[in-house]
Amino acid sequence: MATLKANGPELLRLSREENIEGDKSVTWRRKTVVCHKNGVILVKNDVRFRPMFTFDPPNGRFYSWGWKKATAAKDNSKPVETAKNMLRKALNENSTMNWTVEFVAPEVQSNGTPLQ
Repeated sequence: MATLKANGPELLRLSREENIEGDKSVTWRRKTVVCHKNGVILVKNDVRFRPMFTFDPPNGRFYSWGWKKATAAKDNSKPVETAKNMLRKALNENSTMNWTVEFVAPEVQSNGTPLQ
C-alpha cells in the first residue's frame, strides 16, 4: 500500500462521488486521485455497502481500499504538466464524469489565478 507522505507534496487532488441505484451490494462510491510532485499518481477507492444483516449500521458499512500507486512518471517527464492536463480534463464541460477539485498547488494553477 502506498502512503501519501512518502511521495512528497501534492500538486492536485480530485475526487468523484456517486450514489448507486440497483447494485446489490454497494450504495455509494468515491474515487480520489492525487498527483504528487515526484510524478507518482495515487488512487483511493471508498464504498458504502448495503446493510445485509441486522447488526450492520442502518446506512451500511464504509470501506476503503487505501491508497494504491496507479502510475509513476519517468525521470524526464514533467509532473506539473501532468497535473495541469488532469485538471483541464476534470474541468472540461463536455466531460461525463463529475470530478470535484479538492486541492490545487499554486504551480498548477494557470497564471496563478485561483479556480472558481
